[in-house]
Amino acid sequence: MRKLLLILFSLSVLLIACNDNHNTKPNLSLSIKSINDTTEILKKFFSPVKIVNKNLAVWKPDMDDYFNMVISDDSTCKTKIDTIITLTHQKYIIIFRTDGYYNSGKKRDCHVCSPIYGIASIEKQDSTYNILNFKKNLIAAGSFGSGYDTLQIEKFGHDFQLLRITSSYVGTSTETLTNTYFDVNGYKQLFSYWPYRTVGDSAELDTQYTKIEQQLIHIPGKEFKERDDIKLLGYFTTYDEKQKKFIRRNQTEYYRADAFGNYKRALQ
Repeated sequence: MRKLLLILFSLSVLLIACNDNHNTKPNLSLSIKSINDTTEILKKFFSPVKIVNKNLAVWKPDMDDYFNMVISDDSTCKTKIDTIITLTHQKYIIIFRTDGYYNSGKKRDCHVCSPIYGIASIEKQDSTYNILNFKKNLIAAGSFGSGYDTLQIEKFGHDFQLLRITSSYVGTSTETLTNTYFDVNGYKQLFSYWPYRTVGDSAELDTQYTKIEQQLIHIPGKEFKERDDIKLLGYFTTYDEKQKKFIRRNQTEYYRADAFGNYKRALQ
């Protein structure tokens, strides 16, 4: 009986210890004096094996990173801080950029070589900077290793704003410019469209040639007044077999925001 009680007591202690370890949260504060302290920020988020020139973190990828990040020829990831956005005097967004490098040290620049961008949300409370959220792999953007074209915060209502990343891609007989919108808190992708896209070659009278030109217009929210709805106004060009020429037609689409900020196709 005494042995049984001793065994049960040992098991209970072990379970408590396991639960305590499982519930242990990482330290979510940054040991920095300024939001521009690049080196310390990179150390916190990527635990690098080294920092090069105070602004490039060289770190070892895990299994998930091998499938979702850009891995350089030396089997490491190389990340720098791309942009720091000030949302308020207390809240910031940090954009990270991870590029692939050849063994020669040159950045990869093939037409499908795109850096991967990550994102972190930081809040300053008194003299402490706290991490609110972090996503290592937000989006791959650009081609030829050039990265995105533009990045900015865009208002979609009185108290609702999204992160917009504009990136271009050039491939075989294809040119595309894409605007992608993300929630600035949870980083969910909420909307994406092509301001410009061509497939094929109009100069050679390619019958499969298409061209899309679109402009996003903010319109008052119909279901949720605090959030703008979207009107895409543009043109769609295709080859008309009967007329033996390219026809440019008007095209208008409407998208409505739901309670969570997701945009879905809607009637006018």
